[in-house]
Amino acid sequence: MAAILALTSSSSKASDEASVSDEARIFMEAYGEDLENHDREAIIERYASSGAYIVFNGASRYASKSDLESRYLEEWQGPISFSWNELTIDEVSSGVVLVVGTFNWESSDGIALYSYTGLLVGEGDGLRIKLENESILPTE
Repeated sequence: MAAILALTSSSSKASDEASVSDEARIFMEAYGEDLENHDREAIIERYASSGAYIVFNGASRYASKSDLESRYLEEWQGPISFSWNELTIDEVSSGVVLVVGTFNWESSDGIALYSYTGLLVGEGDGLRIKLENESILPTE
C-alpha cells in the first residue's frame, strides 16, 4: 500500500486540511486491506450510517445500510488480491473528502483495472463512504 505522507503547515486551516487528508489516506489504505482480507463487517462499517449512493459501470442506486449489509454478508465475493494504484485526495468542504483514482481487482478471471471516485463524509469518530463510483476500464 502507498506510504502515508506527512503534511505540515504553519496555518491552522492548512494543518486541518492536512489532517483530514491524512485521515482519508489512512482510511483508504485500511479499506483496501479490508477488501483484500474479505473483512465484510469492517467494509460495512466504512459506509455512512444513512447509506450510500453506489454507481457501478454507470448504473446508479441508493443503498441503505441494510442493503449494504445484505450485499456484503450474503452476495459479495471478495477479490483474490486488491491494490490501489493512484489516489488523489481533496478536502472539498469541512469534513468532506473527494477521492479519485484507480484500483486493481484480481478474480479467478484475472486482474481488472477499475476507475474509482468516492465521497467521504465525517461521521462519528471518523470518515465514512457516502458515494462510491466504480467502473471497469477497458483493456488494451
